[in-house]
Amino acid sequence: MLWRDMTFTDMAIRAGDNGPELACHRALLAKSSAALESMLSTAMVEGQTRHIVIRNASTETLRTFLEYIYTGETPDGLPVQTLGELVFLGNQYELTALAEDCAERLSAMLCPENVVAILQVLGRHETVSPSISTILNATSAKVSKDPDLMRAVVSQLCRMPNNL
Repeated sequence: MLWRDMTFTDMAIRAGDNGPELACHRALLAKSSAALESMLSTAMVEGQTRHIVIRNASTETLRTFLEYIYTGETPDGLPVQTLGELVFLGNQYELTALAEDCAERLSAMLCPENVVAILQVLGRHETVSPSISTILNATSAKVSKDPDLMRAVVSQLCRMPNNL
C-alpha cells in the first residue's frame, strides 16, 4: 500500500516554513481534491515547486490529513486540536467527508473541558457545510440540556478578555 511504503514520492507537504517535509505522491493528492488538483496542475507556486506549505495545521495533523487522502480513514483517538484542524483542512481542500467525520467526532467528545473549543470550531465552519451546521445545532442542543456543559460555557466566557 502506498501509505505505508511511500516509494517514488514526487512532492512534499509541510506545516509552516520550518516544519519537516512529508513526502507524498502528487497524482494522489490531485486526484483526492479539486482544490489540490488546481494547485498542482496550474502555474501556482505549489505546482511549480512541488511543495505545499500549510501554515494553519501541525505536522501531526498534516500526517493524518495525508493518511486520510491515501486510505480514506483517520485513526481513532485524535485530540480535539487535531480534529479541529482536520475540519479546517477538509473544508479548505474540499474533502467534505473528512470535515464532516471530524466534526461528528468533535461533537461526540463534548465535555466541560472542551465545550467552548468544540463550539468554536463547529461555528467557524457551519456556513461551509450544511452537515456541519446540523452537527453544530445538535451539539448546541446537547449543551443547552446539560447543566455541567452550560456552567463550563459560562465559566469560560467569563474568563475571556472583554473586547468591547
